Amino acid sequence: MEQLEFSRRGLSSQLERAAEQHAVRRTKQERALYYEKAALAIIAEYARVRQLSPIAASNMDPDPVRHSDKLTYALIEWLADVELATEAALANLPELQHAWFQLALEEPIPAAQKNEVCFRCGRVYAARHLEMWKYWRRRAAR
Repeated sequence: MEQLEFSRRGLSSQLERAAEQHAVRRTKQERALYYEKAALAIIAEYARVRQLSPIAASNMDPDPVRHSDKLTYALIEWLADVELATEAALANLPELQHAWFQLALEEPIPAAQKNEVCFRCGRVYAARHLEMWKYWRRRAAR
């Protein structure tokens, strides 16, 4: 009877460990998916903002989101923050830096490089709150 009880406890602990590992694995997958979505959205927005017309000295609009057809000072700050975050995420990795620019230009790249760029950049972008809606919310709260 004791041996049966011991094996049940062993099976129970094995099942608990398997469930924990599954939860961690799922959490890592969700985190990787979040980083990928954040990175791709920020890279696409970066490419769009870089194509805007330069600011006009006579047009000092404090609301950068409403008039997004001009490159304002606030958008320039966001661009600089994205560039600094990208440099930090992809330091000493020239092949991933090239892949990042290919993503920005919407050129096809290998899936492994895309995943690596998204994971590395997404972590830094999320940590620095560079998603547009988070960035402007934090900026407005200052």
